[in-house]
Amino acid sequence: MNKISTEKYNDELTKVIIGIKKNNEKQTRVSNILLFRDFLNKLDQFRVALGQESQRNFSGNIRKFSNLFPFFSTDWINELKTQEEFNRDIFEKGYKVVGGRTIDDLYIYLYVYWELCKDFDEIKTLYSFNPYLPVIKIIERSEMLHVHSGSLNIDLLTFNNLEKYYSYKLPSLEDTFLDYIDQICMKTGGQWEIPDQEKTNQLWEEFQNQKI
Repeated sequence: MNKISTEKYNDELTKVIIGIKKNNEKQTRVSNILLFRDFLNKLDQFRVALGQESQRNFSGNIRKFSNLFPFFSTDWINELKTQEEFNRDIFEKGYKVVGGRTIDDLYIYLYVYWELCKDFDEIKTLYSFNPYLPVIKIIERSEMLHVHSGSLNIDLLTFNNLEKYYSYKLPSLEDTFLDYIDQICMKTGGQWEIPDQEKTNQLWEEFQNQKI
């Protein structure tokens, strides 16, 4: 029988909060844009794999749009805490939930529970990756995600048409590769280059060649 372990829950919570708090260089980055594109692609892959229609805009309800768990019809779903209960737990671990339009707490919640349930039959038959990892990387590397006037915002970046961000895949979520992207694409004087898939693949090849 699939059951969520309290010990594993607390361990996962601690690990995630430590990861989020350890980075002292949180800033607006080109890589955050690419991470969010990658997340949208992964989220839609899972949604379709779960027998749902592809959905590419959140229509004002980002929490509902992002949550894949309601698509599972299984007993262990009832073991998931509410967002409010979860927020109290992460507060006790030293993470302050801002609230209001900020939605970092949503993605921490979804990431943690996916990690806890990824070996359950209903999930392990899908893809092997956690679809919420790209957003956790954003939270680790930036200030906050929030919704304002119907648009999703990461720090100072606004995403108001999610449709155009689909069908994009990051070759790697390694911090060193993400830092390399920022190094190449964030020019002095505020001039940014936002790489498309072809350019991203080229950067990945260059990054790998540096290791040789």
